[in-house]
Amino acid sequence: MRTFKVEVISGTVVVSSSTVEAALPFKAAERHAQKPVTLRRKENEWIRVTELNGEHRMFAYTVRHSAQPSSS
Repeated sequence: MRTFKVEVISGTVVVSSSTVEAALPFKAAERHAQKPVTLRRKENEWIRVTELNGEHRMFAYTVRHSAQPSSS
């Protein structure tokens, strides 16, 4: 297990953070958010995951939302 700092960000403001142990960065994000995540594109609400040991790499995710049914 590796240790990550997980921060939920709204715009540029950190709204929550925790230290999480997980095998992979996206698993740390999911554990903190308690929801599935996917890679961030340009969402305003997002999750930053930073390795606390090793290379101190950062990863960006967003909570995965189910697809909305299309109105035809």
